[in-house]
Amino acid sequence: MKTQFFITTAIPYINAKAHVGHAQEFLLADTLARSLKAQSYPVLLQSGTDDNSLKNILAAQKEEAPIQDFLKKQSQKFQDLLDRLNIHPDYFVRTSSPEHHQAVIEFIKRLNPEDLYFRDWSGLYCVGCEDFLKEQDLVNGVCPDHKTAPSPIYEPNVFFKLSKYQNKIAELIKTNRVK
Repeated sequence: MKTQFFITTAIPYINAKAHVGHAQEFLLADTLARSLKAQSYPVLLQSGTDDNSLKNILAAQKEEAPIQDFLKKQSQKFQDLLDRLNIHPDYFVRTSSPEHHQAVIEFIKRLNPEDLYFRDWSGLYCVGCEDFLKEQDLVNGVCPDHKTAPSPIYEPNVFFKLSKYQNKIAELIKTNRVK
């Protein structure tokens, strides 16, 4: 049996318009998928949008639009870009869709509860980066990329004990086994 391929694009935040960088990524993923399919490999191509971000909420508020209406409109712009590029992924995932929510619930149910742990998380959060920054990353107290002061954030989180599987993962990579 030939190797099966799963190709996915990043799922962009949709707080702003799609741009040439998105188009380039979509075209590269589609070119690879088409090339493999032409060689009779089984291929699954997935794309979509990340509807869950603070950037999206702030953009919707700026437009004074209800968040779900904003997300639907913005996600459609990315779907339209794929159509204009003649790219038709096997799956287009929206992280706010009921199907995605159900898939996440099913995934969580399959996790071993012993592999999860709960811990509070706090740090300095830059909305522009969608990331936590350390004090040493700041220049004069602001994010060097966005020139804004990050906000102190505190939140409870659930973590997965990936390190428990480190040796097994390394062995699978070393032996090129995918089971």
